[in-house]
Amino acid sequence: MRGERRHTTIGGLDFYVDTWTEAKNEKTTPGSDLEHIRSLIQAKGYKLPAEMMSVRLVHLMDDKRKELMIIYAEDLAPTGFTATDLKKSGKAYDQWPVIEKSLVERTEKKIGIKETPKP
Repeated sequence: MRGERRHTTIGGLDFYVDTWTEAKNEKTTPGSDLEHIRSLIQAKGYKLPAEMMSVRLVHLMDDKRKELMIIYAEDLAPTGFTATDLKKSGKAYDQWPVIEKSLVERTEKKIGIKETPKP
């Protein structure tokens, strides 16, 4: 979950990996990436699932002042657990590592990054 510094490589780029679960009715920090994403999705007429599990991938560019951020999320319902169940104090927290690992693996497979030839 949040707090651990983990990395993965996609398309030859190093990404920090961050995962979490959330319910749609959970309070979002004003101005956060999550608030921005929720607003963007809803503004386009899409509806979010009641509960989700998410992966945030962040690649720091060469000058460290720019970043590429990818947020991938899935409906949590197919796991049979709630966001609260899988949080650190939840009754199924011991199940999160396996669910999280599968989520990150699916994310890595679904994201495609290719280097563009320079002119």
